[in-house]
Amino acid sequence: MNKNCNIVRDLIPLYSDNTASDESRKFVEEHCRTCDECNRILSLSKAEFDKVAHLDDEINSVWRSIEKQNKKKKIIKITTTLILIAILIFLIIIGANYMYGADNADTAKSPYFSDEMLNEFDKGYSQSDKKELEPLLNDIKDVIDFNGEYETAKGKFGELAYYSYDRVDGNYTVKAKVELKSAKLYTDTVYMWIEYTKDLYTQDGTFWMTTEPVKSRLTVIYKDGKWTAVNIQSEQ
Repeated sequence: MNKNCNIVRDLIPLYSDNTASDESRKFVEEHCRTCDECNRILSLSKAEFDKVAHLDDEINSVWRSIEKQNKKKKIIKITTTLILIAILIFLIIIGANYMYGADNADTAKSPYFSDEMLNEFDKGYSQSDKKELEPLLNDIKDVIDFNGEYETAKGKFGELAYYSYDRVDGNYTVKAKVELKSAKLYTDTVYMWIEYTKDLYTQDGTFWMTTEPVKSRLTVIYKDGKWTAVNIQSEQ
């Protein structure tokens, strides 16, 4: 298994539920054409999501049947259905954890990150690594400061437009502070953590408040002569 396998397996859940970007989907598909193991995991992941979709259809059918019964039968069937759903969801979660392996098994312990991911947060970085990633950090700051529509941000910043979702309603000027917390650089791959806050100013330039810090983890690849984010996770 090479470094690209790790990246692809991070992206497979997003690919399967159609939330990955076009660039990320293309990256997964190109890799899986030449990697049998990643292609197998992708197929299993699609099958699990298909089961969930089929389960939704079955649940709707059960509810239509329940509505035709009297009140007592409704209570009995609703209770039975909820128990079955709970069992099926539990089995799906167990199967997914087994499929993705130990790297992803702890994800359910945190609403955003696994314990293993959080252990990376304070690992630090070298000054040479920070210098290498400085253009990417500046792009992150620019997109957090950006005050336009998501589609505009997507065209300008690519995958980093993810950060444009974290906006504050109102007519405020935003000045973001982005701090690199850790970075692990390989030849063509980076796993990095940042923490960012926003200083908000009113229209007349008066400081209003600083937001709570937000942790964010990025998977980055070297493409077309620069570091490009292909997967982003944040506490949002």
